[in-house]
Amino acid sequence: MLLRILGIFGLGGIFVAGGFFVSAESGRKKLENDTNVFLQLVADGDLKEAYERTGESFRKVNPFESFQTMMRVFRLDEYASAEWDKRGFEGDSGLMVGTITTKEGKTFPAELNMIEEEDTWRLAGVYKAGESSTD
Repeated sequence: MLLRILGIFGLGGIFVAGGFFVSAESGRKKLENDTNVFLQLVADGDLKEAYERTGESFRKVNPFESFQTMMRVFRLDEYASAEWDKRGFEGDSGLMVGTITTKEGKTFPAELNMIEEEDTWRLAGVYKAGESSTD
């Protein structure tokens, strides 16, 4: 009887651990998807919608005009695709690190900090973007 009870609890532990893994992986996929949606909006020139997909704290210190300039300076307006080497989150803070490929086929490293607000991952900061490695 004791063995049977331990077996049941043991299986329960597997399901809990398995559920956590699925939850974490789906969270990373959502982070990646929301990041790519943001970048595509910028590339399509829909900067007002992209700006709305930035974090509240980002918008408080970066007016829309600064955001427009930032997207151009960091070359995110040239986005065609991204290959993310690291994607992860802890709580409502996310980090995407990888390589962005431009519409012309050039690549550059990018690091984007994201924040989850209203069930959407939003841009919180951009680092290392625009440093072309294939110019």
